[in-house]
Amino acid sequence: MLAKEFTFEVEGGLKIFVRKLLPEAGRHLKGIVLIVHGGAEHSGRYVRFGKVLNENGFVVYAHDQRGHGQTAANPAIIHINEGGFEGMVDDIDRLYKIAASEHPGLPIFLFAHSMGTIICRKYLQKYSGRGLKGTILCGAAHIPQIKQICDFAKTIIEQHGRDYVDVNLQGVNQSYNERFQPERTPFDWLSRDEAEVDKYIQDPLCGNPGTAGFLYEFAKGYDIFDEEKIKGIDKELPILFITGDQDPSTLYGESAKLAKELYQKAGIKEVDLIIYPGARHELLNEINRDEVTEDIIDWINKHL
Repeated sequence: MLAKEFTFEVEGGLKIFVRKLLPEAGRHLKGIVLIVHGGAEHSGRYVRFGKVLNENGFVVYAHDQRGHGQTAANPAIIHINEGGFEGMVDDIDRLYKIAASEHPGLPIFLFAHSMGTIICRKYLQKYSGRGLKGTILCGAAHIPQIKQICDFAKTIIEQHGRDYVDVNLQGVNQSYNERFQPERTPFDWLSRDEAEVDKYIQDPLCGNPGTAGFLYEFAKGYDIFDEEKIKGIDKELPILFITGDQDPSTLYGESAKLAKELYQKAGIKEVDLIIYPGARHELLNEINRDEVTEDIIDWINKHL
């Protein structure tokens, strides 16, 4: 594996940090995988997965999204400016164009996790999938109480400003742990692999709180279950949902089932779903991660 780092600049002079992972010289290149990480984490957590993709002939691009990792102005909090959520959607398109220009002719796939799946589903709605060969949506999060979050965040902004962190706005993640008792850590819901949970907790770029501004921008742009907007997605684009039946962010698989039904209703010809028994939220960090990774690569290879 050969690793490179670079940035691309967006509006306001913000620089988006990108990791590019390349197969060793001489290996036949089969395609490109763009990775879009989840909330309160960063692209560095996908290097292990990227290495396996490299070994299978895929170039990998993974960026730190706005407010996260090495893109964040202050990594201790997750914050974006007004319009920043739409900017996160557009950043995927910018990265797509960079990858396509650097490796012309190679098929491009999109892999997204958790919050990244929400942003990617908006990307598919806005850009109709561009020229993607396939999209994998892992732990496709759904937040039924999104309107309440939006309204509350707006109130907090009016009272304290956009960059204020309110403990009551962090409650979604806190409720995710309720099924996993006795509680070892606040993040037991992420994985059955305790070592992976501990790595997340010890990572200073993970688990940080979102500001009222971030949560408001995120919540007001949450339209991924809008049936009219779903109709804008390319009907020929293959889509794979993967989740665990113990993943609270997908309502234990139920929201992934709903999303699949809505996509099929919209006329998207191929929508697949795999639900892994016993698995929690971070499938790439679960005890059955090798099985999950193999399933992803097999699915990609079938769609080259």
